Amino acid sequence: MAAASRCGRMLFAIVTLVWATAALSEEYPCKPVPPNDTKTRSLPIDPDYLVKFKLVDGPAFAIPYGYYGFALPEKVNCQPLRDVFSFNFWMPDLRAPKKDPYGLAYFRIQEDGHPKPGPDDYIVQALFVERATDADYAKHKLPSSWLFTWLGVYDNRFLLRPEVNGLLRVIDLEAGSNPAVKTEDYVRLADPLEEIRLECSPDTLNPTCIYYIYLSDLQLLIKGRFPYDALNQWRQIMSANRTLIERWIVR
Repeated sequence: MAAASRCGRMLFAIVTLVWATAALSEEYPCKPVPPNDTKTRSLPIDPDYLVKFKLVDGPAFAIPYGYYGFALPEKVNCQPLRDVFSFNFWMPDLRAPKKDPYGLAYFRIQEDGHPKPGPDDYIVQALFVERATDADYAKHKLPSSWLFTWLGVYDNRFLLRPEVNGLLRVIDLEAGSNPAVKTEDYVRLADPLEEIRLECSPDTLNPTCIYYIYLSDLQLLIKGRFPYDALNQWRQIMSANRTLIERWIVR
């Protein structure tokens, strides 16, 4: 009798879970919407609503909509299987943005209910997250393959200089004192679980650092960007990427 009761409770729990999952996807079903249907396009979505999908040959994710890039309601559940995805978050508290940061010129936007952003408050945009493996080394996708390819092709042209922040700066000895486009390239390969490359542009209208981080234990490669004046916080930014990714993976 006790065993039958336990089986009944387990069956009820499974049915409830399946029903709840189906209900979530039905809340914002994937469907074509006419271009002039402004009512549907303006429907609000709960920022805590979980967008669920799986990477091709990779893990499954459940990401709160507020982080996810502000897809339209009729599109948010249209890709249960995908090659790449993106997300955005605030530093240092890792909260989701209230406004879609894409298309905005700056990383520090004023949001309702929050004070004006200070120098340590900014949005990080993880533009591309995709599955990668050590086999992608030959395709020059990983930070280590980028570095060793350049060092191998242009022998004696580049110098690696240790920086006080724990990065190695890649110095182009042939760039001259006044290059047309000034960039700062950095790498860090010391951690067996992470490869990091930064490509910073300090003299642009919106000074920016593009980052690449390969999480070898998760076999994920992330490309994103953050403000140049946050370069000294690169460790916290890379750690935040890992923290959020691990939080959202469906185990």
